[in-house]
Amino acid sequence: MKNVFDEVKTVLLDIDGTVMDFHAGQRKAFFASVAETGEKADEDVYLTFDEVNKSYWKKFERGEIAKEVLIFERFRTLRELKGIPKDEYAFEKVYQRLLGEQCIYIDGAEKGVEYLSGKYKVYIVTNGVKHTQLNRIKKSGLSSFTDGVFISEEVGYQKPQKEFFDYVFAKTGADRKTSVIIGDSPSSDIQGGINAGIKTVRFNPSGIKEEPYADAEVASWEELCKLL
Repeated sequence: MKNVFDEVKTVLLDIDGTVMDFHAGQRKAFFASVAETGEKADEDVYLTFDEVNKSYWKKFERGEIAKEVLIFERFRTLRELKGIPKDEYAFEKVYQRLLGEQCIYIDGAEKGVEYLSGKYKVYIVTNGVKHTQLNRIKKSGLSSFTDGVFISEEVGYQKPQKEFFDYVFAKTGADRKTSVIIGDSPSSDIQGGINAGIKTVRFNPSGIKEEPYADAEVASWEELCKLL
């Protein structure tokens, strides 16, 4: 039986939740920021931040809020709910600096990206904050195995918007028929791939099915490398 991914030549690769363990990095950066700014927070405060943060990024994906507003509003909302931080602007500045230092690979991802780079053109596609993502990519060594980076902040559109992918294909000259996006988010990566008219693979260690569905799902980087 023919593998529908046999013709792939270009990989669009999400970072957070796919290559990097973003939640581990986020948690580490959050508590380090609390310590540096003299705030006080426990696990309950962190979990509240995590939920607030997710809700704001979903708004960003839907085009309901600008990233420049998102990064401060999430901490203002956290203060309303939990009493910290005292100054969302000062806290955000510290948090972004410390988040940019976090590059915790998901198990198998580092070797997996190296493997993909030996077979395909690999481009990073991310909605993250530009300077933070660039710091993480550089520090992690990812830039050695990728052919380019596309960040929504520079593109002017974000995943899953079709315009984001139109920009990527215009710049790379890649053929959509031989391209695939790999990512963990159904609403951002998979919907984005559908909007762009390309193949989709969801990185889904949890095994929880969510719409929109990808052309294929993998639970680990070992599975991903076998697929591709």
